Amino acid sequence: MKNFLLLFFFLISTSAFANDILGLKSGKFYSGKVKAIDYCLIEFKVETGTFLIPMKDVEYIQFKNRKNKKYKKYVEILENESSIVQTSENCIKGTLDAEKFHGKKGKHILFGILFGGFATLGSALFGSPSVEKDPDTLLYSENRELFNDFDYLRCYKKKAKSSNTMNTLIGWGIWLGAFLLFSQ
Repeated sequence: MKNFLLLFFFLISTSAFANDILGLKSGKFYSGKVKAIDYCLIEFKVETGTFLIPMKDVEYIQFKNRKNKKYKKYVEILENESSIVQTSENCIKGTLDAEKFHGKKGKHILFGILFGGFATLGSALFGSPSVEKDPDTLLYSENRELFNDFDYLRCYKKKAKSSNTMNTLIGWGIWLGAFLLFSQ
């Protein structure tokens, strides 16, 4: 029993310190979790929050788990290093505006509850969020001068669409959870 407890605490302590390591070209490094990765940006979560880091600023990433999709994507990016997109500031601003101001979260959760997988597929395949359709972004964004910029709009739409799809999945999950709970 004593050996079991020692093994348990050892596994807990080693897993608590097992994080992804992100090294920047500036010489700084951070311990946290890679949440998403593409040719433009890395979404990296540390204790103080989640940050979007341009891929062009990354020196290396040391993954805790080399069997996940994010690691495979990172290897693909390294193999095609010439295709790393030199992320513009406008793209980052579009992504951040979509994250902060893009509304309709409750509406998409409701669609997920009512229509399940159909709403998720519809959001993922046919959703077309835009700045013009979102009053919060129009009112509160400090980047109004970029509303005609291609990079800003492309990145805004990509982030808003993924957010909408995730919210319909959450709604569908709520419906499934309620169904399982009340069907017993």
